[in-house]
Amino acid sequence: MMKSAEKWRRQNATNGMYCSRRRRVLVDRKVRASRVIVAELHPDIDIEVLLLDGPMNPAAEGIDIAITAFPASFDNVADEFLWPTRRSLFASKHYLSSYPRLDHPRQLEEHRCLVYQPTGPSWPFLSGNGVMTVTVHPRISSNDMSVLLEAARTHLGIALLSNYVALPEVRRGSLVVPLPDFPVPDLWIKAMVPIDRLRMPRVNALLRFIRSKGGGSDSLDARSVRSSAKSRQK
Repeated sequence: MMKSAEKWRRQNATNGMYCSRRRRVLVDRKVRASRVIVAELHPDIDIEVLLLDGPMNPAAEGIDIAITAFPASFDNVADEFLWPTRRSLFASKHYLSSYPRLDHPRQLEEHRCLVYQPTGPSWPFLSGNGVMTVTVHPRISSNDMSVLLEAARTHLGIALLSNYVALPEVRRGSLVVPLPDFPVPDLWIKAMVPIDRLRMPRVNALLRFIRSKGGGSDSLDARSVRSSAKSRQK
């Protein structure tokens, strides 16, 4: 059952506790685990999925499991790392041919950048000297990756997105990956579970289920993405 956080807060304040067999799962919007959870429900557990745009303390809010890519941690809450999400830069060939040549992350200062608000304008890259971070100026910013994907597809700039969001457009040839020699570090998805709930068999079973189903298609092989950029440079 999908409910907004505000609706859940109102009902939680007026209705009190839910039945003991219901499990409440908090998922931030940039994690596709919600699809995993609702696609194959356990027959003996009802699940309520709450989608939010920022970190929330699951112990304070009565949440069984919070699935997030935010780095925040809380007292009396266990962090269970689940799987990595691959990320890359994406832009259209038309955009890249219309703006200054891009050979190094530092040159992004000369480009129109499309920024995902939850992760911000500080974009990290892996280089031979370790991780380097470039702070870009947002031409467009949004908390919805689909908005940035459409902006990149229509030649409005360069976006840093999760691979699973952009891969269909890469396969269609509408987007390529600039700077293939400077990959973006993976973003690790984790489950935050209140320590007292971690001892509950149903919560433990649900956590194992999410871990077993959640990696797969979300952890895309970046080689297929980067090959498009290499072919563009030939």
